[in-house]
Amino acid sequence: MSAVARTISVFGIYAVVIGLTMMVRPDIVLTVLGLPATEEPWIHLLGYLAVVIGIYYLVAARSEAAAIFRASVPLRLVSAVIFIVVAAIWGYWPVMLFALPDAVGAAWTWSALHRGAPGFGT
Repeated sequence: MSAVARTISVFGIYAVVIGLTMMVRPDIVLTVLGLPATEEPWIHLLGYLAVVIGIYYLVAARSEAAAIFRASVPLRLVSAVIFIVVAAIWGYWPVMLFALPDAVGAAWTWSALHRGAPGFGT
């Protein structure tokens, strides 16, 4: 597995773990975010979507999908910015916890892409 694929794989595992937690024990995520527990289905559905995205990342990593690696960097940076904007506009600071993995993961992938790995340059 290339260094770039490893960054994508780690992010995929993160997404699957967060997603499964939201599906099975959403109260853990909601407590961390300072939200009340809910019996509504939206948190479980959001968790499922995170699992699906995580699996896509894992498949991309395993198949060395360079186009996905490159596309993930700006998308994850935009995600981090959106979390920051939500925190700033609505004063909802716990959501910043989700910005950090997106920003750090995007930076790690970008760095791996630009270290000259064969076939992964921009």
